[in-house]
Amino acid sequence: MDLVYYFIDLLANFDQHLRLWLQAHGAWAVAILALIVFAETGLVVFPFLPGDSMLFIVGVFCGAGLVDLTLVAPVLVAAAIAGDALNYAIGRGCGAALMRRLPLVRRGHEHTHRWFDRHGPRTIVIARFVPVLRTFAPFAAGFARMNWSVFTKWNVLGALLWVGSLTGLGWFVGDLPLVRDNLSRVILAIIAISLLPLVWSGVSKHWRRAQRVAPD
Repeated sequence: MDLVYYFIDLLANFDQHLRLWLQAHGAWAVAILALIVFAETGLVVFPFLPGDSMLFIVGVFCGAGLVDLTLVAPVLVAAAIAGDALNYAIGRGCGAALMRRLPLVRRGHEHTHRWFDRHGPRTIVIARFVPVLRTFAPFAAGFARMNWSVFTKWNVLGALLWVGSLTGLGWFVGDLPLVRDNLSRVILAIIAISLLPLVWSGVSKHWRRAQRVAPD
């Protein structure tokens, strides 16, 4: 139970924990950050890890001189690329095994394959900025057997944009008094904003379904 409380506190006060990690372990704390990015993007059981807010906090701390941006950014980009690549491989392997056994999965594969044929590149890039989707999109791409070279190109681009934009934003605005004095609230705002696409998608889907069943 203590571990559960610690994990909740870690998510709620990640900036404080990161500051302690940096003070205690220095550059080795970068390995912890890379592991978090890798787990969130590479393992489908960790969609709740603090990707967006963590990158922003890293940028803020880079601006404050607590960590070197030229060190941490390439490591986090590499971790994000490797995580998506692993998730793609897992999805491709699991999909092939399940399709041999379950006809229902085969029908789902056909639908997913058509989606990634049409929207694969933009899905891989946009999903980087949306919690939960960030974890499941590469798995779905592997399940749909999206072309590996195409996936890799957009995987790299998405990782560069995701890490670069959020750490850059944190580095740029982190020294502003409004941000520095209200960092926890800013982090909550980032989480809320990143969840808006999921909320909008759910509301739109519900509205379209209601429109289809509504009587004339």
